Amino acid sequence: MAPSMLQNARGQGELRLVSMNEVKYLRFEPKAKICLGTENLNSCTAVVILSKNAAILGHFSPRPPSANANTAAGDAHIKAKMGEVRTLLSQHLQDFAQKPGSTGIVAYAVYMGVTALQSQKAYIEAQFAAWKMQLKSIPYHVLEADDPREPAKGTLLIVPKDGRVDVYVEDKFVVSAKGTASSSTGLSVAESSKASSK
Repeated sequence: MAPSMLQNARGQGELRLVSMNEVKYLRFEPKAKICLGTENLNSCTAVVILSKNAAILGHFSPRPPSANANTAAGDAHIKAKMGEVRTLLSQHLQDFAQKPGSTGIVAYAVYMGVTALQSQKAYIEAQFAAWKMQLKSIPYHVLEADDPREPAKGTLLIVPKDGRVDVYVEDKFVVSAKGTASSSTGLSVAESSKASSK
């Protein structure tokens, strides 16, 4: 079985890995080949902010590790993690506000044909709307523990190459930063901060 794109990047020393409940920023330097990626998505949510210059990637579990299985704990967890995304965005705003602007991606779980974490997905969508940023939603299917898995299952990889930056979910092309149709972001971090407190 052929390795996944993420496995290849790791093997070549070209991967910056985002583990569960981490958020990381990467600026794409000229001619650099370092990719930003995550793995083991299987009920978690991944959030990307992408421009031709840089990317932010977060990988969020449905609820904090120490919490009981309840919706309120999960929703509070996502709000806190999106706060970390907003902080990185404000710290590196110059990399995301330049034309042609930035785009967002959310990779979300579908279990037995139903969106698994609907309230969390709705909160993420509201945050991107507050940032005035186009959002592309990509579903992936949750597997049972004993289901067979392809190497690319549960992976998301952001790949700079030849003057463009491509995003792949489970090795399927999603979007490219070059020539993105999103508008120049009117990124209002203050507005989104107010929205997140509600």
